[in-house]
Amino acid sequence: PPADTAGGQEPSRSEKQAANLRKLVLAMSQDIRVLVVKLTDRTHNMRTLRYVGSHSSRRLKAEETMGIFAPLALRIGMYTVAAELETLALAELHPEAAERVAAQQRA
Repeated sequence: PPADTAGGQEPSRSEKQAANLRKLVLAMSQDIRVLVVKLTDRTHNMRTLRYVGSHSSRRLKAEETMGIFAPLALRIGMYTVAAELETLALAELHPEAAERVAAQQRA
C-alpha cells in the first residue's frame, strides 16, 4: 500500500521516487546484485528511450539516470556502465551538447 501522507492524500511523484530509492538502498545493503540488476535494467531503458512516447517521461528518466544511477555505477566501479548512462542521458537532456561531445570524440 502507498505510504500515508498528511490528510490521507496520495503520495506525490517525488515522494514515490524517494520511497523507491529507499527500498533500493535497503535492498543493496543486503545484496549488491540488486544494484547490478537495477543498473542493467536502467541501461536497457535508456537504450530504448526513443520508444517512450512522452517527452516529459523521457526527460524524467534521463534526469533520474544522470542524478542517481550513473553516480551509483561510478561508486561501485562500473565505469563503462556509468559512462554509457551519462552519454544516453545527456543526449536526451541536452542533445546539442551531446552532439558537440560526439563530434569532438570523432575528431
